[in-house]
Amino acid sequence: MSFIRNVPLMIEEIKDACSEKDYEFLSIYDHTLMGASENVSAESMKDIGFDIQIAGKARRIKEVKPLIEKLEIEFEKLKNISSDIV
Repeated sequence: MSFIRNVPLMIEEIKDACSEKDYEFLSIYDHTLMGASENVSAESMKDIGFDIQIAGKARRIKEVKPLIEKLEIEFEKLKNISSDIV
């Protein structure tokens, strides 16, 4: 599943943009992740992505970092579920 392969890269891009306080790229990478999450019905990841987008647009970087951690946890859950299916 390409989603499972691509999400870690997307999360790294979001982390990098966050570390560099690059709000434009944070928005771009997060928007990409939200779209990909919606395509595979990963609603919790899409919702966290939305929260990241809101915090990023408001330049509240301190709120983004814990959301990234939540995103990683949700991704691990999804990955575990998908490995059980395959």
